[in-house]
Amino acid sequence: MCQSDGFGARQALIGQLRFVDMQGLGEDYLKTYVQKINAVTPAEVQRITAQYIKPEEMTIVVVGDKAKITEQLAPFAGTPNK
Repeated sequence: MCQSDGFGARQALIGQLRFVDMQGLGEDYLKTYVQKINAVTPAEVQRITAQYIKPEEMTIVVVGDKAKITEQLAPFAGTPNK
């Protein structure tokens, strides 16, 4: 049953406020969130990505019909396993 009285929106807001409180994020967190996200530069994203994402340490897991996906996996065939 769909409620049109805004109950869901109120519940969502309460959930956000509860999250902010539980994480100790401060009263201005929701007001400044979008501004802070927009302030992140592509260079910052690349720096953090390089710091935490290590392709040489990743494992690719593939599930499916081998006959249908083997060709798609060819570029990864030479990747050494650890």
